Amino acid sequence: MILTLILSLFTLQLTPKEAIPVNTQKSTIAWEGGSATTTHNGLIKLKSGNLEISDGKLIGGTFEVDMTSITNLDVSEAYRGKLENHLKSEDFFDTKAFPSAHLVIIKTTAEKENRYRIVADLTVRNITKAIEFNATLSPNGNDYEATATFNFDRSEFEVKHRSGSFFMNLGDKLIYDDIKVEISLVTQK
Repeated sequence: MILTLILSLFTLQLTPKEAIPVNTQKSTIAWEGGSATTTHNGLIKLKSGNLEISDGKLIGGTFEVDMTSITNLDVSEAYRGKLENHLKSEDFFDTKAFPSAHLVIIKTTAEKENRYRIVADLTVRNITKAIEFNATLSPNGNDYEATATFNFDRSEFEVKHRSGSFFMNLGDKLIYDDIKVEISLVTQK
């Protein structure tokens, strides 16, 4: 009887999970950060990534972001290089020491059609913190498109420059800790 039960468990039709690579050329990661007096935005390149799909449902994923690719889109070309180099410096993301950031999806909860609640580990400057956010996953022929938007608190990753979490009385020199990230992914089978 026990042997029959064990054998029947092995013969169950389990839906295999599939790791589908993300097309890094067609996918985008946009960022936005601000201060008491201004807001800046730009892009960061996705170095690699995959979505884990089972029976058409999102169940996981891993992503590597090229932090050395931080670009700015909202300032003049004359000032852009200075701002981008400052964001890459030790004051902010120290991309020489920490050239990559990572996002690993730990848990997904299907909500409405094509919508998910995601729990993920975000690693920036070799510090990992759990974050939660909403995402969508939609089939597009043989591929998938996914979107997500979330905020993370840079101070939790030791990004201290002009942060109110580390320094008092910054006045209009304060740079907000929250950074908004908008991700748009396209897979490639």
